[in-house]
Amino acid sequence: MPEFSADDAYTYFEKTSHDPQRNYSYTALPEMVRPDIPSHFFSIRSPSLRDLSKSAKRKRNGAAAGLNGLCYIPYKKCIVLLKFVEKIGRKIWKSKQIPADWAQAYIILLAKSEDLSQISEFRPIAITSTVGKIFFSVISDRLQVFMIQNCYITRDIQKGFLFGVPGCLEHTFTLMEALKEAKEHQRQIVISWLDLANAYGSVRHNLIQFALNWYHVPLIIQELIFDYYEKLCAMVISKGWSTGFFLLDIGLFQGCVLSTFLFDCVFQLLG
Repeated sequence: MPEFSADDAYTYFEKTSHDPQRNYSYTALPEMVRPDIPSHFFSIRSPSLRDLSKSAKRKRNGAAAGLNGLCYIPYKKCIVLLKFVEKIGRKIWKSKQIPADWAQAYIILLAKSEDLSQISEFRPIAITSTVGKIFFSVISDRLQVFMIQNCYITRDIQKGFLFGVPGCLEHTFTLMEALKEAKEHQRQIVISWLDLANAYGSVRHNLIQFALNWYHVPLIIQELIFDYYEKLCAMVISKGWSTGFFLLDIGLFQGCVLSTFLFDCVFQLLG
């Protein structure tokens, strides 16, 4: 259990989640070359009942429920609920407005070390609405297919967070083979380990929009993701206390089904 108070947690996360340059407008660097127009197009229809059902079935029954207390099981067992979600999706597609409660999360803190007195020594995991995750998983899958089919992301280099690719395993195996070959043939080898401090938490939301536009993602998808991130807010819950809500002005939070691939999109700009 954390050895700090709810006030300490609120002050810390309110500060780290605030972005004084939130309105900064990004432009391409002179040496950047924009990718070609896509040859494989993005599906811009609202998620169908089949899409939502497929998304729900992939979710774990034991996954934590959001603030409304609903887990994935009702959506798997009751087709009427998914039909209602399909109707909501069509309305979202028309209005380009994400329900506010889909953007509300509670954060649980997982200790990274034995030091329980420092908030920075905890990993924040955000738990959002299950129905929102079912909906956004469809968008995330479409985004991944779009980026890969158009070679905006190449699997031989980027392996992290891609479906069907055991990224950690493949990178570890490649590294081990390189070390083994260097040892057997008495060759010099240089390895650089990069650990980006707060990598997820430092991604600016306008940079996400720039990346999506840079890779020709349809405007409606940009607008939906923009509206979602405009409404993001969270509270921290621990045994014995909870904080008030604070806005998430910056960063991709762990627990969001969009976060991993949006991070890939932003990181790909460095390629």
